[in-house]
Amino acid sequence: MNQKALNLFIARIVPVILIGLVGYITWIVVVQICVSYLLHPLSTAPRARRSGAAIAILIIYFILLALMAVCYFRLLQTVVTNPGYVPRSTHWYQQQKQPKQTKVSSSDPSQEKPKKKTWHSHSRQPGYSEGEGSSTGGSFYPNITAPASGLENFYTKDVFVCQNDGRPIWCSTCLNWKPDRAHHCREVQRCVRKMDHFCPWVGGIVSETNFKFFLQFVTYGTLYCIFVGIFMAVFVAEKRRAHDELNIHWILALAFAILFGLFGAGMTGGTLQLILINSTTVENLSRKTRVTYLAVHIPRPDTSGAALSYRTITYPLRPHVPANELPAQPAVSETAQTNANATTSTSTSPSTTPPRTFAILATAPGINPWDLGFLTNFKEVMGYHLWDWFLPLKYSPCCNHNGGESDFLLGPVVDRLRKEAGISIMDDTHADAPEHSPSRRRRRRRRGGEEPSVGRDPGLSGIGEGGRGGRKHRSRTRDFGF
Repeated sequence: MNQKALNLFIARIVPVILIGLVGYITWIVVVQICVSYLLHPLSTAPRARRSGAAIAILIIYFILLALMAVCYFRLLQTVVTNPGYVPRSTHWYQQQKQPKQTKVSSSDPSQEKPKKKTWHSHSRQPGYSEGEGSSTGGSFYPNITAPASGLENFYTKDVFVCQNDGRPIWCSTCLNWKPDRAHHCREVQRCVRKMDHFCPWVGGIVSETNFKFFLQFVTYGTLYCIFVGIFMAVFVAEKRRAHDELNIHWILALAFAILFGLFGAGMTGGTLQLILINSTTVENLSRKTRVTYLAVHIPRPDTSGAALSYRTITYPLRPHVPANELPAQPAVSETAQTNANATTSTSTSPSTTPPRTFAILATAPGINPWDLGFLTNFKEVMGYHLWDWFLPLKYSPCCNHNGGESDFLLGPVVDRLRKEAGISIMDDTHADAPEHSPSRRRRRRRRGGEEPSVGRDPGLSGIGEGGRGGRKHRSRTRDFGF
């Protein structure tokens, strides 16, 4: 059994063990402590009946148990029904239907069949020819000329995460474009929106759809363990002072309460810290050194031909045409190609989508473009109402990706990038649509709580070389003083 299969197997059985352990602790508290020790003490023991203490312990215990259980089952339900997976592309399903190559066991090399090229055996991006493409972030791309679906879900936004060539990040396993802040999980072999970590205690992925429920569960679980640990320690010490024989079940309950209480406190503090800085465990691994490339829409592109301090790309991209089929053209310098994105490819059919030009900007190392401040970061995960902070009722507001500006609310860093690049913040395409503004989106999210969209609707758009021309990205966009 490999490590991935072992992790999945553990994730299936650990929730059952955890539920059984809570049932065992409940039996100790109710039967061993409250009934046998407090309400009906042995006649030989010099202790009086303590009904008040028993009732108080039972009330507080079952309140904490109910809150913890509701959050845990809500978390399990989300992990199973809506874990935040990004839909795989049609190319992935086509690949699965291909018959596996038959292995030839022969000592004669001439009888061995050549390996069939699949998406995994290629190393280029859709629409790239040999010798082109980008491997930023370790993701290589398939060398195909067929259009890849889903690009229109990116360039219809005003800002999206891209690579240094202006295209979204490509997942070579799921064969799709990764949405902003998505990460590929090797345990489940899927791309997951705003993935935090794979947690065997909850049976699967902790992501944007259940990050809120996870924090609520570990918080109530920590309070539950602290309460059990306190009164169990009191009664164990009381038994020792009376020189009575210690009950093994009491010792186990105290040990479990201390162990899981310390673990839960650490998880609560770590998760809360990530929420306050609008990050995840995956993103936090490279938080101080990561440079985020953003494709920022230019409402009024400069057509004067003046040199720019940033590269640009224009969508929709055009289908790639092999170089040997292109008409002979004079050589063009890289500087002259700054805004001439369309000259690097030839369109086979006119596009009905209005072109949108994007500037390729980069943050300074360690700068988070989604940092909105501690309070707003907290509300984007936990909700904009007080009761949402304590009850696992609605999904996080950040699960709503229907805004026109970006998949997630953007912090002041993006406005600074625009200002430094000389790009107007007001987008003409959204000037008459105030619902796309961050403030309007926050108000809609306060009223929200709707089922989050875990994927993008498939679509087709041309892929080509449009937008690769232009000057190389200068370092001025990385030298901001923030």
